[in-house]
Amino acid sequence: MEKLCTVLYVEDDELVRLGLRSLIERVPGMKVVGDAANGQEALLRIEELLPDIVLTDILMPFADGITLTRLVRNRYPSIRVVMLTAMVDESYLTGALNAGASGYILKGSGILELDVALRSAAKGQVYITPLMATPLLTERFIGGRAIPTSKITRRQRQTLELITQGLTTKEIAVSLNIAAKTVEKHRTALLHRLGARNAADLIQTARTHELI
Repeated sequence: MEKLCTVLYVEDDELVRLGLRSLIERVPGMKVVGDAANGQEALLRIEELLPDIVLTDILMPFADGITLTRLVRNRYPSIRVVMLTAMVDESYLTGALNAGASGYILKGSGILELDVALRSAAKGQVYITPLMATPLLTERFIGGRAIPTSKITRRQRQTLELITQGLTTKEIAVSLNIAAKTVEKHRTALLHRLGARNAADLIQTARTHELI
């Protein structure tokens, strides 16, 4: 009898998280052993369960998916990480691959693509959704990497401006009348979009590219 491949999935949207289990277990040879609502919780669950594959979103509180991937690959080299995200953006894809991800698929993908991505990861292979493959090749082998500033949303730009003013997450949330969790998502998106490691680096990069 073929050994089941164990999967832990990470998703901060409760409704999406509830539906993911049944989708994953429809993939032959896959068995869900747990789930988590954010990156911090995921690290605890991974240490406890040691799954074969972690299926994770990217934009999450406490530790985003790319940070989670880097930590998992450093601590548990045998565990594969596959991204399941709504981010159709080559900078996130590049960040995920650089962190050690074994797959990148979109939330609009069907069960067949989820099947291919999980099975590929189980075999030690890398799968990238076809929609993202062309932008990745273009970025790496044709034009090099530039920051597509036009893709920074109005809210992200507002968040960036307030970060440069030294406001905390809570203060930014009050100023923009949005949830602190939303501010963290904007901050994470900006870090990956501008290739920054922290707030200071983010501000410096934003100034270099005349975003602020």
